[in-house]
Amino acid sequence: LKYTPLRVANMYVSEIFSSLTQAPPKLTKFDNTDDIDQIVIVKNIVLNSMCEHHFMPILGKVHIGYIPQGKILGLSKFNRVTQFAGAKPQVQERIVQDIFNMLSPVIGEDIIIVAEAEHLCSKVRGPKDPCPSTTTSLANGRFRSDKSIKDEFYNLLKIV
Repeated sequence: LKYTPLRVANMYVSEIFSSLTQAPPKLTKFDNTDDIDQIVIVKNIVLNSMCEHHFMPILGKVHIGYIPQGKILGLSKFNRVTQFAGAKPQVQERIVQDIFNMLSPVIGEDIIIVAEAEHLCSKVRGPKDPCPSTTTSLANGRFRSDKSIKDEFYNLLKIV
C-alpha cells in the first residue's frame, strides 16, 4: 500500500482524466467523392467517464449518426472523440455536447448523438439502485428539423 496513493494519482492524471492535459484527437477527413448523402451510423462506441460530482464511473455506449456533406470522417475518429470527451470529470449531458463540438466543424451540422450510460454513483451509493440507466441525446441540422430522418436513425439503431 506504500505506493498506492502515487499509483492512483498517476492513473487519474495519465489515464482517467487524460483529456485535461492532452490535445483533442486529430480528425482525419476525406473528400466525399461518391457524394454519399445517406445516414452513416457508428454505434455501440464504448463510453467510460467519471462523474464530476462523486468521482464514480460512468459506463456506457454512444451512437453517432451523420449525413455526409463535403467530407467524410475516418470511422475510428468517432471512437477517439468519444474517448476524449469522456476522459475528464464529466456529466453525461456535456459528454454529448463535447462530442458534437469536436465533430461538427469537420463533418457539418447534420449530426445526431445518443449516449446510454450507467452511473455508478447511483448504483453503489445514494439510492443504490442496481438498474438505472440514463439516455441523453443531441440532434442537430436535418436530424432536428426533419422527423423522418430522425426516425430513420432510431430505426437503424434497432437493426442487429
